Amino acid sequence: MKRSILTIACFSCLALVPPTAAADNDWKELSGLAFQSIDKDGDGKVTPSEYSSFGDDVFSSMDYDSSKALTLDEFYNWGFGMHNAAEDAGQSEAFKTAMRVVFALWDRNADSQVTAAEYDESLEFDFLRADLDQDKTLSEPEYLSGFSVVVAAKAAIHPQATNN
Repeated sequence: MKRSILTIACFSCLALVPPTAAADNDWKELSGLAFQSIDKDGDGKVTPSEYSSFGDDVFSSMDYDSSKALTLDEFYNWGFGMHNAAEDAGQSEAFKTAMRVVFALWDRNADSQVTAAEYDESLEFDFLRADLDQDKTLSEPEYLSGFSVVVAAKAAIHPQATNN
């Protein structure tokens, strides 16, 4: 429970970054902070257990009505700490579209909600796709280049930098 509260507090702080600070903390810095929050033991690698535990905490914090399913509004309004970075880059609409795409991919049965099971499946798929060296852990570069929310946010906020 204490860990859940700390996780939620960490991401809540990211979501409240004022616009002036967002200019200094673009998608990569915010994503790096997320990676550090996931990497509980601080060894520079995220294990499937750390990833899953963090994902459970995030799902709970997004599920505002405790329905065990996410609506697009719950998913988008949680923001992953990147709304302000998108706004400062003049890419708010692109960011909204990118998050809609991720939501649609995670909504595996296309019923306009992402259940906990769909969310878990999506995170597992993201982990496997991002684990380029197949060592069953994610380094920060693997996370930054493979986690769908990070990839989508990067493409929306800095479309010219998608190869960086």
